[in-house]
Amino acid sequence: MGHKKLHRFLSCLACFLIAVTIVTVSTTSSFALSDRHRTIFKENGLMFWNPDEKTSYGCEYGDIASGVEDTIELGDDNASTAIGFLMQNGYTQTAAVAIVGNLLVESGVNPKKLQGGAIVSDDFVAYRNGSKTFSGGFGLAQWTSAGRVSKLQEYADSKNLNVATMAAQLGFLIRELTGAYSSTVSPDKLNNLGLDEAVFRVRRYYEGPARMVYDTHDGKYYNDYVPNSLSEVSETKTPGVYYELTKTFNAAQKLLGVTPTSVVLSEDKSVVCNHKPIDTDSLVFYSQCDPAWKNLNYGKAGVRGNNNIGTICSSGCGPTSFAVIATNLLHKSITPAETSDIAGIGGMHVQGVGSSHQITNYLGNHYGLEVIRIAGNITEINKYLDQGYMIHTSGKGSAPFTRGGHYIAIVSHLENGNWLVADSSSRGPSGEYKPQAVINAGMQVGNVWAVGVK
Repeated sequence: MGHKKLHRFLSCLACFLIAVTIVTVSTTSSFALSDRHRTIFKENGLMFWNPDEKTSYGCEYGDIASGVEDTIELGDDNASTAIGFLMQNGYTQTAAVAIVGNLLVESGVNPKKLQGGAIVSDDFVAYRNGSKTFSGGFGLAQWTSAGRVSKLQEYADSKNLNVATMAAQLGFLIRELTGAYSSTVSPDKLNNLGLDEAVFRVRRYYEGPARMVYDTHDGKYYNDYVPNSLSEVSETKTPGVYYELTKTFNAAQKLLGVTPTSVVLSEDKSVVCNHKPIDTDSLVFYSQCDPAWKNLNYGKAGVRGNNNIGTICSSGCGPTSFAVIATNLLHKSITPAETSDIAGIGGMHVQGVGSSHQITNYLGNHYGLEVIRIAGNITEINKYLDQGYMIHTSGKGSAPFTRGGHYIAIVSHLENGNWLVADSSSRGPSGEYKPQAVINAGMQVGNVWAVGVK
């Protein structure tokens, strides 16, 4: 097929893509989630947010399921996930399909695939002790150079992810596309191109397989004529490039009918995913009057100091309720003795009152948690609870508060609409409360903090 015919063919593909886009793409994520989607998002450390269901899935980092196919068929989840993720990070559908078409050729959109077809194990490490642990390419984009592989591994480690997951590799893919390769394949460079030009640009400047950076003649590689634009591609003059583009265009064409999946990585702040959905049956609760710490001091001298101004049992509801939040969000034991010591030495104890209204922010910063002061209304509180945050607040009045003032943790927005409250004056949750009842009980609406994992 000559260049003019190829170009006409590709132009037709671009027109067809536009038509498909108009018909099939929805700008919202309001559609049913299949069991297959639920499984793949959870296993890949991804999150799906469906506003209609008010539910988040995933948020738990893990490895891709075993037995993943080497190749991807039309409409497979990995392709739709990648297309949807790219679109949510600024790319048009045309540009996203061009990128994922390249990934389809490279790896079948399989994050576990090594060059040659082998599939890595769940505990695979790509870079160790200053060198790659494999030969050739690896992952979605078949990263090959030691420099890029080391950065991929470093990125995965920084997110506490296995390097062979969709979560790690999609996040790193975006970092490269909009960072080191932004001059050629960032959204502003691809979004105004047709499918043919976008595929060429990604193939030439991002993937850069041998046949694109050195053309082939007689089965050998040469760099005497490397096309820098699609108009320079010729079946006779640049047969290697022509072959690569034809293969990739055909792959992109397979993706034209894939409906993008609305999906984001957990570090993406457009939809916040702090940790796995809260399992209320496994929550840890603390009582401020537990014998293990009830008589420890709460004040500037610390729990072992000679404060003579109060104990954790008498005035430590602030640090105790925060210990509930920190323990459950960080999945490690953080006791009221520890939080009271830190808060007391930090000047958060207020004699005759209990705790400063800055205690949430102070302890949150200490533990590296995200702390946001939010409006004290039901809509705003539910919004953050549904995204995996817990709420730290205080109030004066009736239960779950006290007449003298009391801090509580709202740990979950239950399916029946109620809030599950952790009251440190008891050994467990004080139970379910209707949201309006908590507010009416005397909640200080100016002292409401959402706490989550960064």
